[in-house]
Amino acid sequence: SSSTPGRLPTNNLIDREIFNTLVLKGVLPAELATDEEYCRRVFLDITGRQPSPERLLKYITDTDSDKKSKLIDELINSEAYIDRWTQWFGDLTRNFTVAQDASARDRNAQYLYLRDAVSKNKPFSQITTDLITFTGVYDQGPGGFLVRPIFGTTLPQDGYDEISAEVSRTFLGTQAVCVSCHDGQGHLEQVNLYFANKKRSEYWGISSFFAQTVFTVFGAQNELVRISNDARGTYNANTKDGMRPPRTNGVIEPSYSLFGTISKPSAGEERRTTLAKLITSDPQFARAFVNRVFAHFFALGLVDPVDQFDLARLDPNNPPTEPWTLQPSHPVLLNELATFFQKSGYDLQALIRLITKSQAYSLSSRYDESQWKEEYARLYARKLVRRLQAEEVLDAISTSTFRPGAYAAMGFSKAFSSAMALPGTEEPLLSTISRNNPPQSDDPYIVYKFLQGFGRGDRNTVFRSNNGSISQAFDLFNSNLLISRISHPTGLPTQLAKNLQAGKATPEEVVVFLYLITIGRQPSSAEIEKLKTQVTAGPEAIADLQWALFNRLDFLYNY
Repeated sequence: SSSTPGRLPTNNLIDREIFNTLVLKGVLPAELATDEEYCRRVFLDITGRQPSPERLLKYITDTDSDKKSKLIDELINSEAYIDRWTQWFGDLTRNFTVAQDASARDRNAQYLYLRDAVSKNKPFSQITTDLITFTGVYDQGPGGFLVRPIFGTTLPQDGYDEISAEVSRTFLGTQAVCVSCHDGQGHLEQVNLYFANKKRSEYWGISSFFAQTVFTVFGAQNELVRISNDARGTYNANTKDGMRPPRTNGVIEPSYSLFGTISKPSAGEERRTTLAKLITSDPQFARAFVNRVFAHFFALGLVDPVDQFDLARLDPNNPPTEPWTLQPSHPVLLNELATFFQKSGYDLQALIRLITKSQAYSLSSRYDESQWKEEYARLYARKLVRRLQAEEVLDAISTSTFRPGAYAAMGFSKAFSSAMALPGTEEPLLSTISRNNPPQSDDPYIVYKFLQGFGRGDRNTVFRSNNGSISQAFDLFNSNLLISRISHPTGLPTQLAKNLQAGKATPEEVVVFLYLITIGRQPSSAEIEKLKTQVTAGPEAIADLQWALFNRLDFLYNY
């Protein structure tokens, strides 16, 4: 039975806005997802892992009316949650190594800082402040965030401009870098209404907040960088060479006018401290972050792409002139989520609970295809699907074949058993880099190629992508990572064959278990009927069935 928007119970502010908009447009939402679909979905979104067969069955049969909240709490309190969101913040803050001695000390220090912040649920405003204001040697905390943008620049002003670009993208979701070379006028009218009216000198005002930051390289191999403050530093817009067109304005005072009011540092306050306060109190700071998290769970941001906000097209009470439209699909919802986040004390876990408890997040991804229109996607009329991330694919293969990985990482003496837990995107190490690595269970080159093939990216020049490709299909077809696991003497198919032979399981139970552990759903009675004879033909036949399941769309997608 199809439910009408009016009949769907509204759980919170997300539902109110999304369902009201559907009513307004006369569009029916999909029905609610089954318990089975919801459980796998929320497991993958919150932890990057599939539920175990036992946990999935327990959730399906649980009659507690509060079971959804309890499951969400359980997931947020898990070790896998820390892995998943440390990696998410690593992507957001582009945590890769520029250390000159293959130690990855800068990346690892930022990774450990982010891991600690996620496990303690540190407010995002505090994380932001820590990253912008870091002082000390860059491997004693998240100092790499400020060092990476200046890497390869020769002029100090170019370095400050690069940091400003990184800060405005990461924390405000904007591509301000366009006005670091020229005024917006005459360039950006077709691209970004807000920046079309901004001047290059206003961009320098942001860069000037970093002009008293000193980077000192030291160490036997120039492998260390110390970040300190020098109150005598200025941003002198008087340059002829470097990466950008000449600058001709003289000394530029710090100013926030690029994003709002002209705010200057208080007397005696370190410039970066002032900037951190200005950014974290800017309404756009909360908007940009909630939009990124919303996009993670809904597979599409309210503003898309998430780092291309146009600040002149956000206010529902002050829409832009024709032919421009408001940028967010749901402008009121974006502002309400930002307010919620700010009032919660910038609490990521509170935001995740709000999103995953909503009915809008709990809709089915199925929809009558004859009725579906492309524009319904931005209305969230059904749950949009997403392809699993590279690390999710590899971890799912390892878990559901009973063959965990062991991956070596620069600067760590222990091997990592989960791809999601790896400290960066440079791993797993090719053993030629260092002979001191812990042993790896797989050829690191094959693992590395597999993860890159599924769009992991490098956080530097190649960003993460969830697009499909022919090479991914080949990898699921015949990658050694998969074949060696399903045919391994201690792997799952061999164990299931032994259980069958010993009378510890029926053929039906084997089929059900394979479906649950591999694709996170129960087989239909028709599927059981079709396959129960096949699994009695020994471990190879069971391995063939598991291989076929890995090559199904419902393995590769979170729906």
